[in-house]
Amino acid sequence: MKNNPAIEWTILPSWPVSVHICDIEGIHHPLTPEQVRQFYETTIKNLEVVVWTDKVENLLGFKAGISEHVWKINEIEKVTFRFARPAKGAGFFWLSVNKADNTEEAIAGGDSYSDSILFWFRSVIDTMKSMAHVRVEEVDIGYDA
Repeated sequence: MKNNPAIEWTILPSWPVSVHICDIEGIHHPLTPEQVRQFYETTIKNLEVVVWTDKVENLLGFKAGISEHVWKINEIEKVTFRFARPAKGAGFFWLSVNKADNTEEAIAGGDSYSDSILFWFRSVIDTMKSMAHVRVEEVDIGYDA
């Protein structure tokens, strides 16, 4: 397989144990280039997360373990990140992509808050934003009552 120089990726730390990656398309998203899968299989050793772009095909992707998410960049309205700190409840995190057709696709979520998980989510968001120049909305809901 010939490497496509238009594909770029960034490796991020493994997702925290309490974070659940949402599988919408299953383990092989039809738009994920084989080059990304091969890179992940040969390079990633500790379930790190890979955020990637394909500038020619106008794609933004996210691969974590067997989970893959891919979007056409021009169809992304915004990336939304919601979180609540613990109070009576344990707090939570929710990361999704809002598409131009008014649909929302879940990427990942967690049902307990910690500062380290907040930092992890923000690193994923910042990477998506810098690689694909997508708009990000962060919603601090306050406390999980």
